[in-house]
Amino acid sequence: MAIFLMVAVLTVPQFMSMIHRARIEGTAREAAVLLRAARYEAIKRICYGVVKIDPAQRKVIAFADMNRNGLLDTATTPPDVVIGSIDLPNRIDFKDESGNLGLASVKDLVNPDVPVTLPDKQVMYREDGSVLSTGALRIADRRGNVLEMSVTPQTTGKVQIRKYQGTQYVARSDVKEWTYQ
Repeated sequence: MAIFLMVAVLTVPQFMSMIHRARIEGTAREAAVLLRAARYEAIKRICYGVVKIDPAQRKVIAFADMNRNGLLDTATTPPDVVIGSIDLPNRIDFKDESGNLGLASVKDLVNPDVPVTLPDKQVMYREDGSVLSTGALRIADRRGNVLEMSVTPQTTGKVQIRKYQGTQYVARSDVKEWTYQ
């Protein structure tokens, strides 16, 4: 019994860290899939593919914006089509490394207002697969780990998941491994 307790004391903290890491990385991967799906739908349907966060509902939502106004309009003709959405798990928030929450955590994504005024703080893909504005959607756990789904360069709208490490965001391919708190 004492051996079992000793093993449990040594392994439970590592197991809990693994669960927290999997939760935030899984959420970031799901959001990245939505971004890629929005790009694909924009090309396929010849419209805008939009991905936005809804902090009040704790969701990431992707939709095909058929009338190109940046808003989810299901009553228009043709109606906008929801591509998918994900709910943020418990203990994960829209938050950046400075503690900004909700829409304030979104990096850049200032969309042009030509020919109509378009909402900012959301990713908008064109029918050629490019993005109207570069930037990132960010999520964080309660332990201080922050991941971003970066969309850059503007010409391709490539999606990359990066983690905040000390003073900058780095892709997993740029370091041996990410460090978690």
